[in-house]
Amino acid sequence: LNILRDTFQNTDFIDYTFISKNSNSVISAYTLSSYCNKWSKDSIASLYNNFSNKVKETSFSKKIHLFLSLNRNVKIGDKFVDFKQRDTSGNFVKLSDIKSKYVLIEFWGSWCGPCREENPSLVNIYNEYKSKGFEILGVASETDKQKWVSAIKLDKLSWLNVTDFKGGDNEAALIYGISGYPTNFLIDQNGTIVAKDIYGDKLRTVLANALE
Repeated sequence: LNILRDTFQNTDFIDYTFISKNSNSVISAYTLSSYCNKWSKDSIASLYNNFSNKVKETSFSKKIHLFLSLNRNVKIGDKFVDFKQRDTSGNFVKLSDIKSKYVLIEFWGSWCGPCREENPSLVNIYNEYKSKGFEILGVASETDKQKWVSAIKLDKLSWLNVTDFKGGDNEAALIYGISGYPTNFLIDQNGTIVAKDIYGDKLRTVLANALE
């Protein structure tokens, strides 16, 4: 228990303890589903595997199962994990089809204030380096196409943008373990993830050193 206290925040530890002691409770499934992408995949799996069959049939447990089946624990130094989703025209775009020296996967949403605040800086950096081998793939957590497309136009996002309209259950976001927005991953020409959550001057410096 002392190790768990060091691993989790206070509230998290209370919830973890409750779930571990109440594996036959729907409340446990509901609570655990809210920690997908926040706790480690191993911790989620350990608690989920102890659920009774009845609890595993709930919608909350199905969300947990989806997370466990998709999440790849992607980290800096790993190779990127491929996925495909539809763009604003309804055409499939596959990450691996984007041929550029550096690709930034930008997880965002039209509803996300910090994402929208970051977009002007990202637009400037993109315009500065796109001709030198820099590309962006925006992956949006959306359910409403009109709001998504309107945000793209308003923020002048000229790079590729995709979504699957599953909101917080966006499959690419589950694969990459997204727990907050915005979040991004920078991939180099070898397909290796070289940075995470890199914005503003930090992103510009990396690109300047790599592409100029």
